Amino acid sequence: MDTKLLFTRVLEQVTECVLTAEVKQFGNATPCSEWNLGQLLNHMVYELLWIPDLLEGKTVAEIGTKYDGDVLGDRPQAAWQDAADAAQEAVNKADLAGKVHLSGGDKKSQDYIAEMAMEVLVHGWDVSQALNYSLVFDPGIAQAVYDNTLPQKDQLQADGSVGPEIDVPEDAPVEVKLLGIMGRSVGS
Repeated sequence: MDTKLLFTRVLEQVTECVLTAEVKQFGNATPCSEWNLGQLLNHMVYELLWIPDLLEGKTVAEIGTKYDGDVLGDRPQAAWQDAADAAQEAVNKADLAGKVHLSGGDKKSQDYIAEMAMEVLVHGWDVSQALNYSLVFDPGIAQAVYDNTLPQKDQLQADGSVGPEIDVPEDAPVEVKLLGIMGRSVGS
């Protein structure tokens, strides 16, 4: 699947779930043990806010602390939608062969966008768990994200980006396999 289309479809699917979150639920636990729902949503919006700057060629140092702190404010759903819209616009305009300058080194824009699609999708599932919302990944989205993530699974484990891999049956649906790589267990 085309990287830009993948990002668009992930964002659409996750936005539907995220916009159901209410402030009174922000204390709910998530599969990310270090974050409750409000903290997780703040992290997700924070990540989306970086996308336009990074795709424009800015460095981490140039962006600095611009997005530190509470990026949800008193209108969390609007904060999500505004950040998602800006990220989508930046992805639509991106040169996939261009470079983004990350703290770990430069990366092709296409790879960065695919990585962000994975991040948004998996954290979207985390949000759904905190809300008791049934988020079942579109099979095409799940397959594309799984295919992009599988070659990186050892690196993701090594740098602590994800929890320990969860073993799943070989014949498990691709969504379950993806979540297993990301240290998430379906049904636990």
